[in-house]
Amino acid sequence: MRSFNHDRKMLINLHEKHWLIEHFQVREQIAIRNHIFASICSYVRLQYLRVTDFIDNYYSLQRNLFNKVISAFILNFMHSINNLDS
Repeated sequence: MRSFNHDRKMLINLHEKHWLIEHFQVREQIAIRNHIFASICSYVRLQYLRVTDFIDNYYSLQRNLFNKVISAFILNFMHSINNLDS
């Protein structure tokens, strides 16, 4: 039977080698405060747009947000594929 200390060391080793979670976490106080401030500002802006009837539904706005970008990418990609036959 393995000891708890040995299992803990294996888990830490696995975490350090494969997951690298620490590289993606925000750890500084200023960065955390900036993130919270930006989140609150975007929430207030979204609520303002909803109250002024600029948008009807948050989810449709989110769903349709990238339609033009995706469409342009697909058209551009298809154009480059068509040139491969030439």
